[in-house]
Amino acid sequence: MANKVIGIIGAAIGILVSLLYIIGGVLAAATVLFAGLGALAAVFGFITLLLNVLGLVGSLLVHSKPTGAGVMMIVSGALTFLISFVVGWPFFFTGLMLCIPGILVLVKKPKSNHNNFAA
Repeated sequence: MANKVIGIIGAAIGILVSLLYIIGGVLAAATVLFAGLGALAAVFGFITLLLNVLGLVGSLLVHSKPTGAGVMMIVSGALTFLISFVVGWPFFFTGLMLCIPGILVLVKKPKSNHNNFAA
């Protein structure tokens, strides 16, 4: 349960920050002085938005498809984490908040549905 909550919080924060980067990049691209940087910020904002939506979907699928959800969270978190070195520190934390629960989902032992006691 905690893996799902941490993943949802990380993806939600990442989506909000991505939207801010897109809006700020579009507004900065409208000026002559910051046109190139604004367009770059908008592009990275759009890429991280897609990655964080993938992480959110993975977080929501933790209980029904744990292996696929863990892989989705790790991939989106790792790529967001790498992009944080180019774009900025907010994506550093959202990348970690997707990678760590993704790893924990993959290494968790599945519960067995049968008892070990003979009837």
